[in-house]
Amino acid sequence: MRRLLRVLFAGALFLAGAAASVTLIGAQPYLEHADAIVVLGNTVHHGKPSPRLAARLQESERLWRAGYAPVIIVSGGIERDGEDEGQVMRAALLAHHLPDSVIVTDSQGRDTWETARFTSRWLTEHHAHSVIAVSQYFHLVRCQIALRRFGVPIVYRSGPKYFEWRDVYSAPREVIGLLQYTTRRSPRAGG
Repeated sequence: MRRLLRVLFAGALFLAGAAASVTLIGAQPYLEHADAIVVLGNTVHHGKPSPRLAARLQESERLWRAGYAPVIIVSGGIERDGEDEGQVMRAALLAHHLPDSVIVTDSQGRDTWETARFTSRWLTEHHAHSVIAVSQYFHLVRCQIALRRFGVPIVYRSGPKYFEWRDVYSAPREVIGLLQYTTRRSPRAGG
């Protein structure tokens, strides 16, 4: 019993330390000019971005208007009720008077891995090499890992200044996602 408690305690310490690291790294923007900005999707409600997703879109718009990248890739999946996160994200940016020509829509980005797959393919097709990932601070490290696993050589990051109570459990949960992405079979091997 004592050994089990030690193992559980060590596991809890590891999880807390890793979550703190993910939070600290992700909370610090790492920005340079890039070929594209990629905004990772989140929940939409009746054709409108959730507050979390709206904050991500505002951050991508801020970066685009500041000249950090000429293109914004909006990537999200099709929700259970049929709503297309990518199209909702596109519409929200168009409503803020961004030109249609600067928005690339990925409606197959149902998770971070699929977003990285699409983004890598788009960058290759456009002879581009760098991207700025935009998501919540605790998610940015996993975004960077996924994009690099798909061969994107330069990945910057920026997150909106948006916090919710669920962030308290999202950061530790993110550590598990990180472990999965670092051990997942290489995309080039069919992963």
